[in-house]
Formats: sequence, structure tokens, C-alpha cells
Amino acid sequence: MGKHFELLNDAEVKKAIRVLVAKGITLREVEEAYRYYDRIKNNHEKVDVCKLLF
Repeated sequence: MGKHFELLNDAEVKKAIRVLVAKGITLREVEEAYRYYDRIKNNHEKVDVCKLLF
């Protein structure tokens, strides 16, 4: 299992996910956002500010 799986076992990450889910954010949306920001961080892509907001 990779580093991403290890993050899911972090207490702070679990707490943050619970808060987001309680606010109506689905786990799928959390995963998509994580992948999006991970891709930006790793690829140094130009960031469209509108995509960050919506």
C-alpha cells in the first residue's frame, strides 16, 4: 500500500473527511479533489482559479 493509503489512517485526515461528509460533501468528491490537487502539485500545471473555486 502506498503513501496515499497511509494518509487515510491519519487521525487528522479522518477527522477532516468526517467534517466534509457532514457538510454534504461525498467521499467521491473528496477523492476527486485529492487527486486533482495531487496532480497539480506533482505536475506543476497551470492552475485555473475558477476550477479551484467551483
